[in-house]
Amino acid sequence: MTKNLTGLSSNLLAVISLVAANTLPLFWLSQYNFFSLLFLYWLESGIVGFYNILKLRKITGSFSSRPVINFIKMWILALIIYIATIIMIVNAMANDIGPIAGRLILMTVPALLISHGISYFYNFIGKKEFLLTTTKQQFKAPLQRLLVLHFSIVVGGLLLLNYGLVQGALIVFVVIKTFIDLGTHLNEHSKIRGAF
Repeated sequence: MTKNLTGLSSNLLAVISLVAANTLPLFWLSQYNFFSLLFLYWLESGIVGFYNILKLRKITGSFSSRPVINFIKMWILALIIYIATIIMIVNAMANDIGPIAGRLILMTVPALLISHGISYFYNFIGKKEFLLTTTKQQFKAPLQRLLVLHFSIVVGGLLLLNYGLVQGALIVFVVIKTFIDLGTHLNEHSKIRGAF
């Protein structure tokens, strides 16, 4: 496995930006609710899908290739199912979705977009990971990462909310998401390099 000077399987700037973007919600803890955080992570899923479309396009050479078109269709369906599930779960738990925290979304979404962009440009393009993966592997890559991540977040968050620990639940929610996201990010990039 090729490692850079930091000993990480990913670029250090990508790792720092991932941690910074993921911990931003801690600064507005008193201004948002469980649904706002889930909605933010739903938007991040859209960002992950956007960059995966760019990755598939780089591998296949065309936005109109069959894998890119199939991924777009599948990702849109997954996002619709995911947001509907979030709304049902939060309604069942809290009986009130509550307002979406605008500041949380406006400040964090650009940071997540930049963080995923840094990883795309430094790792996928700069380290030429696109030469070390197949269309099939790249098609599946975000699915595995997001399934583990969001399942852990939703289950963990609901358990904490069930005990009435709303503020504590939100803090734990953000911290768990950050660690899982960092671990899956590093694992994803080490697998790409380790396979070749």
